[in-house]
Amino acid sequence: MNQSKLSDSKWTSSKYTQPWSTGSSVNNSYSHQSKSTNSFGSSCSTHSNIKSWNEIKEDKEKVSYGYDKILETLNSIITGFNSLNIANPKLVQQRRVLVDKLTLHLNDIKSEKDEAMLSNKWDKLNIGFFGETNAGKSTIIESLRILLNESSREAKRKRLGSCDGDIVGDGRQDFTQTYHEYEMSVNGQKFVLIDVPGIEGKENLFRGKIGEALRKAHLIFYVNGHNKNIDRGTAVKVKEYMGEGVQIVVLQNVRGNVDQYEYPENRRTLLTSSTNTVLRALEKDFRSLVGNKFSQAIPVMGFLAMCAYGDFSPSRNDLRKKQSMLLEMFGDDFSSQGQARNKIRQISNIDEVLSAITSRANNYKKEIAKANFLKMEMFSKRALNEYIAEVEAKKREFDSYRKQVERFIRENRDDADTTARLFKLDLERTTRGLINEFSESMYSLINRSDFSAISNRFVKLKDNISAKIKSKTEYYSNSLAARVKERSSRLTAIPGMISQLSIQMDVRNLGIDIAAIREADDISFGDVARTGGGIVGGAATGAAIGSIVPGIGTLIGGIIGGLVGGGSSIASSSSAQTERARTEARKSLRDFQNRLNKEIEDISRSFSRNAEDEIKKINSTASTRIREVDNFFNASTQAESKLKSTLTLIQSYGR
Repeated sequence: MNQSKLSDSKWTSSKYTQPWSTGSSVNNSYSHQSKSTNSFGSSCSTHSNIKSWNEIKEDKEKVSYGYDKILETLNSIITGFNSLNIANPKLVQQRRVLVDKLTLHLNDIKSEKDEAMLSNKWDKLNIGFFGETNAGKSTIIESLRILLNESSREAKRKRLGSCDGDIVGDGRQDFTQTYHEYEMSVNGQKFVLIDVPGIEGKENLFRGKIGEALRKAHLIFYVNGHNKNIDRGTAVKVKEYMGEGVQIVVLQNVRGNVDQYEYPENRRTLLTSSTNTVLRALEKDFRSLVGNKFSQAIPVMGFLAMCAYGDFSPSRNDLRKKQSMLLEMFGDDFSSQGQARNKIRQISNIDEVLSAITSRANNYKKEIAKANFLKMEMFSKRALNEYIAEVEAKKREFDSYRKQVERFIRENRDDADTTARLFKLDLERTTRGLINEFSESMYSLINRSDFSAISNRFVKLKDNISAKIKSKTEYYSNSLAARVKERSSRLTAIPGMISQLSIQMDVRNLGIDIAAIREADDISFGDVARTGGGIVGGAATGAAIGSIVPGIGTLIGGIIGGLVGGGSSIASSSSAQTERARTEARKSLRDFQNRLNKEIEDISRSFSRNAEDEIKKINSTASTRIREVDNFFNASTQAESKLKSTLTLIQSYGR
């Protein structure tokens, strides 16, 4: 089984069989740059006892080391995200999405590592033959089975005799409906060829089998079955299926009819100018499609290679007839059929395919390691690209959210300042109006000597002022709270936002003090002393009234008491006395207004402080949401950097 000679066949005569030459061995070894054991952030802490890269001698151990690096990085990122202190429900949801996706990648890589480390993955090279339906995959594989005396073929030949060609399509779509494995040996080294179901047919029926087969492969031979480059649709499918991250050798299976070899010039070489043109186009496109996974492009004519030594089954009479015609045509230039068969084999260029297989099978451990590093690179790129896409999409959303929160904070602050100013202006305007109204009525009542009504009106004034201060405080605080609530309702991602402000004002009783003008009160009404009650009696009466009218104070009480104490004589007092009473009343009201303005100033400052404090609490919560966003995306940037560093490391290891 370690030679190209056929055994147990009528075609064993040495005059037409010859050992195939592998040509010069392709150097497929790959060097590894010296790498230190520096970690990706904190990701290496759990594997600090792992040897440095240069200390690792076995390819299998290097692969395990590489997988561990990816797993360390993903574990570190997942742990970092889970440790973030986040209250924002949208960020919590986004973290869950990222962690779930990274966990899926982590589990995939764990599974891939477990599969890669199995012993049967390291004792032989698995080569997947893949391509379009009817591209000739099975034909090329059949020719290799014949040339290398594949074991299941030989066993079948012993039982049934002629049996070649049974695995080759007969023109029906999707002839290969599941994958088949053929174990062979070259120079004593075993390898496996996997015949994968074709694409561009009804491959949706076999998609699972295609993926399963490609996942087993350490190397893929893509068979192009047209005498032209692949089209756009096929290229898309190739890129989709070639995602398993192993190297790709492109086989250009040159197609042609048997009768084209009737002419001697067509029996000299397969490498015509048109074939070379297609090869160059394939090389260009596959480098673009799969990057560094592309290895080489080889022209081959699988049908010629199979017909060179095939012992076809009686059920494949179609192949027997074509083989007979070829032998006759190629025999024109040679003295025997054996030489014709060797010439057909030479023209088919199957030996270059065998050389590509041999060079890799002889270095199967390194080839398997290379395949695994390419898979690691693929897994790392896939995790990185999906992660970046997810973060970038959400980053735009959260950038917009961040600006909304900043505007929310700014508007709250401005609103509190504006509301405090309006509150003060409104109080000043309202109380001034109430006092003006009281003043007009008081002057009228002085003229009529209706002092009881003046007292009642002042009590009502004080009550009205207190009520207005209270109502204005409630109105402006509630309206500010309502606006904040309305703004916060647009920011559903801010939890803990209070629904209303809680601003409580200490409204003090406002009285009028006339102690400084008692003397003026005693002499203001000179005629009173002459009419019975006297000055003292009048003042005493005023003090008594002042004491039973809460909040009036001594000034108004004194005025009213003096007038009441004067009895009916006041009614006949002179206009000069009345004017003096009005003057004293104006003076006392101005004094009252000034003290009230100071009270309003204090109340307004208290309102402003309370509003500012409440807004600070709300804005503090909002600022926390901004910090959460910043922290989250800072962590996202660090995670991206870790993933990129790991990818770079894996790529350097796999060279």
